[in-house]
Amino acid sequence: MCDTDSVITDAKLNDYPDLMEEFMWDGCGDALGSLKNEADDHLKDCGWGKDDMKRLKEEEGGMLHFDALILGGCKFYCLRKEGCEDITKCKGYKKSRGEELSFEDFETMARGGEKTQKQVQFLCPKMNHLSVDEKFSMRTPKVTKKFRFLYNKGVVHDDGTITSFYN
Repeated sequence: MCDTDSVITDAKLNDYPDLMEEFMWDGCGDALGSLKNEADDHLKDCGWGKDDMKRLKEEEGGMLHFDALILGGCKFYCLRKEGCEDITKCKGYKKSRGEELSFEDFETMARGGEKTQKQVQFLCPKMNHLSVDEKFSMRTPKVTKKFRFLYNKGVVHDDGTITSFYN
């Protein structure tokens, strides 16, 4: 899967020196425009030390990788690495304490289920807070947003190819 500024792949990049040379020429992604392996930073954020990272890189053949991915589309995925917190992205979902998305939520959505979340509905400033029916009362209307896997940019054929709706 790719977006304008990211790639998610099951390819082990260090097995492809030509790709490494072209897209990750500095070996780590620090150079402007160079491909960066997000698994490195994620493990550091999870508290893995340099020695643990070095050992793991040796075990995995040089390049760290995630153990599992559930992909629902652009900006809609969950990455898992054993011993770390999952990375979840879901466009439109508001992350707040106690309402984080989990790998299990993505498994449910991948099987056709949905995840819901109540969010404040902003129509315009006065309408959000002033009630016509109830004098001198304030209100904050909420809507229930539904999140589910739905691809609506084309027809996905059995062989995996896609024909766009907008030819």
